[in-house]
Amino acid sequence: MGCCSSRSADSPASRVTRWRSTGIVALRDARLKVLAGNLVESIPANIGYLRNLKILTLDRNKISVLPEELGSLSNLQQLSISQNSLSRLPKSVGDLRNMLLLNVSVNKLIALPESIGGCSSLEELQANGNSIEDVPSSICNLVCLKSLSLNGNKIRQLPQNLLKDCKALQNISLHDNPISMDQFQQMDGFTEFEARRRKKFDKQIDSNVMMSSTALDEGIDLNYQKTNSQIMEDQMANIRSTDFEFFRIILPGSSKTKLKLPYKFARELGDRELREARLRVAGEGRRPWDVKVFDDDVSGDVYLGRGWQEFARAHDLRDGHFLVFRYDGAAAFTVTVFDETMCRRDYRRRHHDAADSGSSSSDSSDAAAATAAAEGVGDVALSQFAVTLRQCNLEDKQAQYLNVPMEFQEAHEYAKREKVVLRMRGEAWTVRLKHSRRERGQRTAFRYGWHRFCVDNGLAIGDTCFFRVLREGDLRRGGGADDHVLKVAVRKADGTTLE
Repeated sequence: MGCCSSRSADSPASRVTRWRSTGIVALRDARLKVLAGNLVESIPANIGYLRNLKILTLDRNKISVLPEELGSLSNLQQLSISQNSLSRLPKSVGDLRNMLLLNVSVNKLIALPESIGGCSSLEELQANGNSIEDVPSSICNLVCLKSLSLNGNKIRQLPQNLLKDCKALQNISLHDNPISMDQFQQMDGFTEFEARRRKKFDKQIDSNVMMSSTALDEGIDLNYQKTNSQIMEDQMANIRSTDFEFFRIILPGSSKTKLKLPYKFARELGDRELREARLRVAGEGRRPWDVKVFDDDVSGDVYLGRGWQEFARAHDLRDGHFLVFRYDGAAAFTVTVFDETMCRRDYRRRHHDAADSGSSSSDSSDAAAATAAAEGVGDVALSQFAVTLRQCNLEDKQAQYLNVPMEFQEAHEYAKREKVVLRMRGEAWTVRLKHSRRERGQRTAFRYGWHRFCVDNGLAIGDTCFFRVLREGDLRRGGGADDHVLKVAVRKADGTTLE
């Protein structure tokens, strides 16, 4: 009579009062939806009572241990606990048989538990940015697994039957691991995995094709792994031969005498045999280089062969360099080179310097400049750069920063600027610049405001950010109309794109 149940009387205010008096935070009836981005250090054992919980997000906290009672969350479908301090996962994680997504990226894990093979519904596993050395053989039991992302670990090998037994697997990301591509290709089931991967991206061609230079600027992937670079090649295919664009990355240990052309570019040629090609570097102004083209009778792959090594040496191509090829439909390619500074390499400057030192080629620097001007490349040579995010870029709020490449900051006079504006997804973020003196000159970094940009866009280790000048801005005047504006696109570690 006039009485209320204890549950109905359990208001948020009364819960807070009880938590403060007892020192115990009980989550069972709290109806919390998000626990991410706080200072949570531990999760209580009674979380196991939340048996109807479907999504649990604990990212960006200070959690070092998960209770074994976690395995009692029988209806849990998504568990995300990235950017914490976990050194291990509880054995009971294998009891989460309805879980579809597990994200344990950016922790201190040295291994995944053998029990993980019990997650029979798991479709996506993200464990980037840890210190994992071995992947348990039980992972082969994950027959529903579609995506496996293990960037930034210490993995030297994968279970031999992974590709064979995980028949739904379509994407593997192994950026920054010691495992070699040869090892990966020799795994049982590699041919079938490659067929699944190609089939998946064949279906996405129509909506994801990128053929203009603008689209390429905002969609390229700097993941130095064959599987991911091939993904982008596939997405840029299925277009006409003229103005066909694709990229290649000079990988450590790759052949110096030949360069493989993308599978879909070769397929686009169809019955048209390409036995010789002419290569020229955008803006260089020198005569094209003659390079032989040949087919591998065993694999069916198409390569640039004799003449490629000479071209690479002449242009000082090195491991990690990013090459964008544009095919004009007449056996000629224009090549744009991005070097280790993440900026476009300016060969006009290089040839001009060589001429000043008395070692120029037969082509004059004036001719090179005229050619570049005709192509309109002079204004874009240093208008863009890309960075794959690391731990230092995503530290605590007070410690986050992103260094701007030296050539880029010099080209746009960052030493005289105080801020930049980053634009993405129709929104804008103002980021203050921090200047510091180094032995090689002044260093500029994105500082105050960079943390908010990362948080608002959900950026994580392994994501690649592409920055392109949208508006230079006037250094002589203040005001929003004259801000230096950069357009930002992000290629997530799982292959999705934000822009």
